[in-house]
Amino acid sequence: MTATRSVVRLGLIGAGRWGRIYMQTIAALEGAVLARVASRNPETRALVDASCEITKDWRAVAEATDLDGVIIATPPALHAEMTRTAVAAGRAVMVEKPLTLDLDEARALKRFVMERSGFVMVDHIHLFHPAYLMLKETGLGLGPIREIAAVAGNWGPYRDDIPVLWDWGSHDVAMSLDLVGTLPETMSAERLDAQRNPAGFAENVVINLQFPGRINTTLRVGTLMDKTRRFAVRFEQAVLVFDDLAPAKLTRHGADAPIDAPAEQGEPMKVSKALPLSVAVGEFVDSIRDRTTDPWRLGLAVDVISVLSVCEVALVAASRA
Repeated sequence: MTATRSVVRLGLIGAGRWGRIYMQTIAALEGAVLARVASRNPETRALVDASCEITKDWRAVAEATDLDGVIIATPPALHAEMTRTAVAAGRAVMVEKPLTLDLDEARALKRFVMERSGFVMVDHIHLFHPAYLMLKETGLGLGPIREIAAVAGNWGPYRDDIPVLWDWGSHDVAMSLDLVGTLPETMSAERLDAQRNPAGFAENVVINLQFPGRINTTLRVGTLMDKTRRFAVRFEQAVLVFDDLAPAKLTRHGADAPIDAPAEQGEPMKVSKALPLSVAVGEFVDSIRDRTTDPWRLGLAVDVISVLSVCEVALVAASRA
C-alpha cells in the first residue's frame, strides 16, 4: 500500500508581477496549495482559490502556524526582516534574489538561520533552468572550465529600488559561482553606458571575475540593450552555450569555437521543457517534505552578494574618479 503524501501548505508575501507568477506556478503544482497571501492589491482575490486567505499584514503570513513554508516575492530591501521573521516562526523560506543588498546583513541572516537549523532557499531562477542544469551535468565530462562569458539584458525594466548590477548581475554571478564551485580571486565592474529615463535609471555594466585556475569570466548585463539571455562556458573539450532566446536552449560547439559563437552554429542538446520556476518551487516543496536544513543554497546566495558588493565598490569608485 502506497502512503499518501501530505499536501504542503504555502504562504506568499507579495503579489506583484513575480508574485502572480508564483500563484500560477503553485496552482499547477501537485502536492502543494497556496493557503495564505499577504497583499494590499484588491485584485489579488480574483487570482487565487476561494480557500486562500488574504491579508494586508505580511507578518500574519510569516508567522502563521498553519503553513509549512513561506515564499517572499517583495523588493530586496524587505527580504531580511521578512525572512528572519518567518524562520523565527519555524517556517521554511523561499525568497527572491538577491537575498539582501547588504553583505553584513546577508551574513547575519545566514548565521541566524543556521543557529535555528532553519531552511532558506534563494530563487536564483536560472540555476533551476533545465538548460543550465544540463550544461552543468554535461560539463562534468568535458574537462576543466577555461572561460565563461555571458550577456543578459533588455530595454528595461528601469528600476530605482535595485541597481542593474544587483538585479541582472545576480543571475550570471550565481551561475558562475555554482559552476566553478568557489569564489573568484579578483572581481571588478565597469559601467559601459548610463542614462536617466522617466521610469528610472538605465545602464549597461560589465562584471569581470577571475577564478582560480585562470578562469576568466566576463558578464555583461544591462537595461540598454536588445533582449538577450546567453551564458557560454568553454570547457577543455567543448563550448556549451545556454541561450534562453534561441530555438535550442543549449548547444554544443567545438573546443576551438569562439565563446560568442551563435547558438545556431552548434549541435542542439535535448533539455526538459519544464519551467524554471516550477522546478524551483518543486524543489522547495520537496525540501519541506524531507525536512531539509542544508544551507548550501543560502551560502551560495551570500557568496553572490559578496561578489556584487566588491563590484559595486568598483563602480562607485569609477564614478567618482
